[in-house]
Amino acid sequence: MELVITGQLLASVRKEIRRSVVAPMGGAAAATMPAGSWLLVSLDKSSLPFGIGLAVTLSALLLMTGWR
Repeated sequence: MELVITGQLLASVRKEIRRSVVAPMGGAAAATMPAGSWLLVSLDKSSLPFGIGLAVTLSALLLMTGWR
């Protein structure tokens, strides 16, 4: 469902996309997705919520300091 919505929106914002920003993020996501999937499958299920919460908290703190 998300793919259909994104496809519809893409036509209207296509000219505003900055490929110099989107391409590195897409490449990094594609390169790290296998490692993330492996971690989700292999780590202990009770430690996953703690680890995800820690990653979100650290990311929020970094953004609050102005780091980009």
